[in-house]
Formats: sequence, C-alpha cells, structure tokens
Amino acid sequence: MMNHNYDIKHYFSFIIPSILAFTILGVYSVVDGFFVGNALGDAGVSAINVVFPAVALSFALGSGVGLGGAVIWSIETGRGNYEKVYNSLKVALILLVILSVIITIVPFIWMDEILHILGARGEVASLGRIYLWYMFGTAIIQLSGSVLVPFVRNNGGVAFATNFMILGFVMNIVLDYLLIMAFPFGIHGAAIATILSQAVTIVGCIYYLIKHKMLKLSKPVNVRKTSFKIIKIGIAPFGINMSPMVSIFLMNRNSLFYGGPLAVSTISCIEFILSFVYCVLQGVGAGAQPLMSKFYGERKFTDYAITRRLSLYTALFLSAVSIVVIYCARGHLGNLFGTSDETALEIAIATPVFLVGMFFYAYSRICSSAFYSTERETCSYACIYAEPILLLILLQIIPRYYDLPGVWWCMVLSQVIAACISFYLSRKTHVKSAKQA
Repeated sequence: MMNHNYDIKHYFSFIIPSILAFTILGVYSVVDGFFVGNALGDAGVSAINVVFPAVALSFALGSGVGLGGAVIWSIETGRGNYEKVYNSLKVALILLVILSVIITIVPFIWMDEILHILGARGEVASLGRIYLWYMFGTAIIQLSGSVLVPFVRNNGGVAFATNFMILGFVMNIVLDYLLIMAFPFGIHGAAIATILSQAVTIVGCIYYLIKHKMLKLSKPVNVRKTSFKIIKIGIAPFGINMSPMVSIFLMNRNSLFYGGPLAVSTISCIEFILSFVYCVLQGVGAGAQPLMSKFYGERKFTDYAITRRLSLYTALFLSAVSIVVIYCARGHLGNLFGTSDETALEIAIATPVFLVGMFFYAYSRICSSAFYSTERETCSYACIYAEPILLLILLQIIPRYYDLPGVWWCMVLSQVIAACISFYLSRKTHVKSAKQA
C-alpha cells in the first residue's frame, strides 16, 4: 500500500517523539509507585493505585479538551481556514479555566464519598486522601499540560514538547528521591514531586505558543459552537485516557471482594506496569493523529490510509515486545515495587493472563484514534467505551463461578470483544467510503 510519495521519515518524526512522551507519562506513576512502595510498603502502592483513577480524571478532561481542539487545529490547517485554526486554541483555553475551577472546588466537598467509591479503606484511605488533596488543589497544573501539549504537537512541535516532558520526568525522579527517600515526606513528597515536574512541561508549552505566535489577541468567535465541536471530538480521547482508569477501579473493587487486600496489592502492581504499556500504545495513536487529521483536511486519503496502517503495525510490534519483556520479568515485578514475597508470587502467577489482551487493546486504540482524527466520532465512541462497559457486565457474571482468576480474565475478554467491534466498524466504514469514492 506504500507509495513513492509518502514520506515515512515524516511519519516517524511524529511517532517516535510521541511514543517517548507518552512513555514518560506512563512512567510517572511507576516512579511514584517505586519510591512510595519502597518507603511505605504495600499500603503506599495501593493508595496511589486506588486513588489514581480520580487523578487521571482531571488529566483525561484536559486531554479531551486539548485533543478536541488540536484535531480542529490540524483539520482546518489542512483546509486553509486559519480563522478557525486560531479560534480552536482560544476556546480550548476558556474551557481549561472553567474545568480547573470545577475540579479544584467540587472534589473537596465530597472527598469522603470519592474515597469510598474508589474502594479506599483504612491506611490506604488515609494516604490516598493526602495525595488527592495535593492533586485536586493544583488542578490547573494537571489540566494545563494535557490541554497545551496537543496543540504544540499538532503545530509540528512534537520534539519540543517531548524534550520538556523528558526534563520534567528527570526532575520527578530527582524530587521523588529527595522528598521520599532522602527526606521522609512519604506520600506528601510523591505528590509535590509530581506537581513540580508537570509545571516544567507547562512552562515549555507556554514558551512555544508565544514564540510561534499561536495565540492571537483577537476576541474568540462562535464560542458555543466551537466548544460543542471540541467536546464532541474530545469525548473520544477523554475515553481513551479514562477507560483504563475505569478498568482499574472495577478491577480493584472486585479484587478486594474476591481476594482481599493481597489481591488488591497484586493487581495494583500489575496495573502500574500495564498502564505504562498502554501509555506507549496511546503514544502511537496520538503521534499519528496530527498526520491523519491533516491528510483528512487536505483530502489526501491515500496518505491517511498509509498512516493508519503504519500506526497499526507500530502498535502491534510494540505490543509484542512488551509481552515478551513483561513475561520474562514477571517473577521480579514484585521486587520492583518492594512488595511482600507473597504478593510478588501472586504477581508472577497473574501477569501472563493480562498479557493475552494486549494485542487486542493495541488494535482497538489505533482504530479509535483514526476515527476521532477524521470526524467519525460515533465510531470512536463505540471502540473506546465498549471495553469498560463490557468489563462491568462480565464482572457480574464470570467471577461468581471462577473467583479471583475470573476477575482477571474479565479484563482480557472485554479487550477481545472491543477489538472485534473496532474491526467491524473499520471494515464497515471502509466499505462505505469505497462505495462513495
């Protein structure tokens, strides 16, 4: 399918920095888990993992706004409609301010209820409460990076954004060591290190926006219409970010019910590793998105199709490498997080089950990215939201007969079925496009 006009170097100039950037995002939680686990033990790892879906919600909301606006930026750039290009960023910033105020205020009113819903109890709840106070209190920092980075990336600043994310990541490691190990601030130190390191990325993005004159001083127009379009597109990337978190929430609660605290510690460590891999795979789709949107806006449908296929091959290759590495290292994963010997043994037993669904997860994520990149939001919704809905349904049935192993397999089955739905929608829209051509 490759033709002589397609610039594959240009493809990798977007994909590689994007994969690296999302890899760093995935490692953020793993780094916190490593330091907190070694300093506070199983309770520390469980606390961060149990409350992480709430933290991820703010990131996902920001990512939805950022990617929703960035898709418009790329498509309208391809069409040459620069008034809509610059307007998309202005409206995204308005939505950023509104979301920041809501997320800063509302959770503090219902903090106890949030912890209860997340399944935090005892010491885990006490540590989780501290972590959430910091995260929600600095919502503007959590949201700003996820809103601004997609615009920088879609404007061609992929490497620039990645470099600042690397700087922030290195800063996070140094601060985690200082504030958790060298000075025993525990969970407080983990939260502060994360906030300060994320601020570095935001400073870089603001500098890029000013330098490249992406912010025009004119008044935004059609705010309501543009907001609706951003939200309509952004529901898909929001789901891509939140779907794993919803799965973590469901798996934590059911693991606690069927296996107790040991099962939660086990699934927490596995989820740290899986979240890292999922971020890498998400980086493939996010890296291909600016190209797919731009080719779609320019009506270069052959180039769009090549980009989509290349991104699928890239994601499947990375999945294969991840499966091999994690499977070979499964006996040592518990040691990475400082878990007890009993927990480490359970991790080694459970890990191969979760690796079964990785190829299917990769396929459905690339399909969903291709859909929302080209204004096929409904198909993207189906690809993304099918997985957590299916998981919720399966968890009501299978564990009743197979106990804790049944909980593990529910996640895999939901990924397999979601991939089948993605394949069907891809084939259906491909045939429809072919008939219209």
